[in-house]
Amino acid sequence: MSDDEALTDFWQVCRERLPQLPAQQPQAWAFGATAEQADELLGLVLRGVKTATASSLWDYEADGDPLPEVGELSILLDSSGAPHALIETTEVRTVPFDEVGPEHARAEGEGDRTLEAWRAIHERFWTEHSSSPRGFEPTMPVVCERFRLLYPTAPTVVVRPVDAADEARWRELFRGYRDFYRLPDSDEVVSRVWGWLMDPEHECQGLVAETADGLIAIGDYRRFARPSTGTVGLWLDDLFTDPAARGNGAGRAIIARLTDIAASEGLSVVRWITADDNQQAQALYDQVAARTRWVTYDATPDDGAQL
Repeated sequence: MSDDEALTDFWQVCRERLPQLPAQQPQAWAFGATAEQADELLGLVLRGVKTATASSLWDYEADGDPLPEVGELSILLDSSGAPHALIETTEVRTVPFDEVGPEHARAEGEGDRTLEAWRAIHERFWTEHSSSPRGFEPTMPVVCERFRLLYPTAPTVVVRPVDAADEARWRELFRGYRDFYRLPDSDEVVSRVWGWLMDPEHECQGLVAETADGLIAIGDYRRFARPSTGTVGLWLDDLFTDPAARGNGAGRAIIARLTDIAASEGLSVVRWITADDNQQAQALYDQVAARTRWVTYDATPDDGAQL
C-alpha cells in the first residue's frame, strides 16, 4: 500500500469514528527532524502525555509555510510515513523563547517535563536542525501550539476515591490549584486538607482522576444541608486538572462521578463555584450544569455587617 493510500484509508476511518469531520483530508506530518524524534514524540501523543508542541517562527518564514490556526486538523505520521493519530489545534501563540513558561513545557511532555529540560532540548534542536539560517537565539520567537487528540481516542480516565498512596501527587496538584487562584503557598494548609481527606470522620472527601500515566486531576467535595428545600446536596470545593493533561475529560469525569454519587444517595444537587474570569472552566461547566443567578458574598468574621 502506498503512503497516499494509507493516508486515505486512515482518514476514512477517522471520519467513520467522527462523522462531524470535514470531507477534505488534512495535512499530514511528523514531529522532529529525525526518525527517532518522530516516533518518540508520536508515542507521547498517543499516550496522552504530549498535548503541545513548539516551532521556530523563523523556520516558518524560511520555509514559506503558514502558521497553524485554532481548529486546524493534522494527521501525525511515524518515521516510516504511516499515519497514527488525528489532532486538532486548540491554541496558538507566539512568544520569545525565554518567556515560554513551565506550563507549556510540561504540556510538551519531553524529558522530565520541566522548563529547564524544555529549554535545553529546544536550544539543541534549533541549533542543529533549524531551516532558518538564524538558528537559535535566547529571545527568538517561538510558536507555541496546544492540541487535543481526536483519534485514536484519548487515554481512558478513571475516577476513584483518593488514597493514602496518592499523597505526593495530590499535594502537587493541590498546590497547582492554589497557585492558579493566586493563594499563598502554605505547607500547613496543604497538610491540613490532606489530613481532612484521610480522616474518615471528616466531612471533606476526595476524588482523583487518573490515566495509565498517573493522577491528572483532583476533586474535593462534601455534603451540605439545604434548609430552603429540606434536602442535602454535594458541594464541589476544589476541582483541578494538571494543565498538561487538559482535554482528556478528567474534569468532566469527576463531575459525572459526583452526580452519580448524588443520585445514589438521593441528594438534590451538585453545586460549585468558579472565578468569573475562568473562561476555560466555564466552557465545560456550561455543558454539564446550569449557570445560576446567585451571587456569592464573603464576610470576614472580624468585620461583620453593622446593623
